[in-house]
Amino acid sequence: MKKIGMMSLIIFILALGVSVGYAQPTDTDNAILFADFKDGTIPEDLNLSDIWQVVPQTIDGEARQVIFAEVTEQTGIEGFLFSPPDNSTGDYSFEIKMRFDRSPDFSMYTRLDGDSICDGGYTFDYFSSNAASALYRFTGGDDCDLERLSDDAAFDILPEVWFTVRVDLQGSAINIYVDDEEIIAAQDANHTSGVIGFRIFEPTLVEVDYVTLLPLEATATGMGGTMGNAGESGSGGLGGSVAGGGTGDTAGTQTTATPITPTQTVVTLENHNAQNWQDTIAELESLNLIPTDGGALLFRENFVFARGGSGYVPLARSSQLQDVVISANISSTISAEDSCAIMFRFLQQSGSNLVSYVELRGDGSLGLADTSETTYADLVPDAIDTTAENHILIVAIGADVLVFLNGRLTLQSDAMALRDGSFGLSLFGGNSSDCEAEPFWVYRYQ
Repeated sequence: MKKIGMMSLIIFILALGVSVGYAQPTDTDNAILFADFKDGTIPEDLNLSDIWQVVPQTIDGEARQVIFAEVTEQTGIEGFLFSPPDNSTGDYSFEIKMRFDRSPDFSMYTRLDGDSICDGGYTFDYFSSNAASALYRFTGGDDCDLERLSDDAAFDILPEVWFTVRVDLQGSAINIYVDDEEIIAAQDANHTSGVIGFRIFEPTLVEVDYVTLLPLEATATGMGGTMGNAGESGSGGLGGSVAGGGTGDTAGTQTTATPITPTQTVVTLENHNAQNWQDTIAELESLNLIPTDGGALLFRENFVFARGGSGYVPLARSSQLQDVVISANISSTISAEDSCAIMFRFLQQSGSNLVSYVELRGDGSLGLADTSETTYADLVPDAIDTTAENHILIVAIGADVLVFLNGRLTLQSDAMALRDGSFGLSLFGGNSSDCEAEPFWVYRYQ
């Protein structure tokens, strides 16, 4: 079986100037601290060194403010600390959204005793050298001795990609999330309250979009916002998007996508091939196949293609796209050994790519797969007429993915990999093969 992550292809990026919005939190009475730097000020609660500045920036086409720091060998270690109010119980959710210009080394501190990290508390450390992180407890002493509380959790932080990290502390339970995927769960009751902090260690360009600290008593589901850094290859973050759909766009709550629970057995869609994308979305909403509480057309192109063994990705790779509807009329001229793939959740990494995809194969079969798996999630032989135009509609909400072929539900999985990423059209093939889509559009649930 051919794998997208293993193929050697040239990916052409089309710069379309498409504005891709991302979720932003809003201040609430429940937040202990909420800072998105939108007004260009730094809250007094944050203890920042002189190197941190608030600068205007356009993020995904929107004018924003971020705090910005360029850490060099001369400036050394930089970070910020702040304290919950005296009446805080220490049960809170601490979340930041950030990005780096390269692979970072950083720590998130929680429940620190006083202003010294050595006196006690917890630290979540990420090191780019092994793309792994772990949770530790400070045990005191001038040497900042540590006791490990978890095994390594491996994940990659990509350069110039916004990501979120969240630490939930409730009683003795400590749970850590990267882009809302739990990576560490630990128990420790040595520290129940204290200072919060974040620190970077290597020469880095870092940007932070916002910071939130929420009491878990007020928001049992966790915090929705995150703060972002630009620069180093980012490690996955916590908060933002919720497994199963959507991105957390309010501090204090998390927006989750409505589960896929069809109100009737779906055999065909009347508007599967609609040039008017609103008709397709309206039908999917009426069948309760996608959430009805928000979304937008993200991309539409009348003609996209992959030819001669090349690949084509029609949108910037930094877009966070987990929950999408993708529509494509596919025409292809491919041999029995070749295939045309519609990629979604396409995440580029050094050395390999992680991709969920629907594959139209030259032998007439249709497959749904992910490069992190060793086998197809599903494969239907002789599903397609390779001499005709075929319409593919992909509904990917959380782990649930439905694939409609020419309006008929043909493939589905409730266990597809969860990740943010981009989308595109790719070809496994020789120089004589080609794969074309007209039109190709993407609707994103927000």
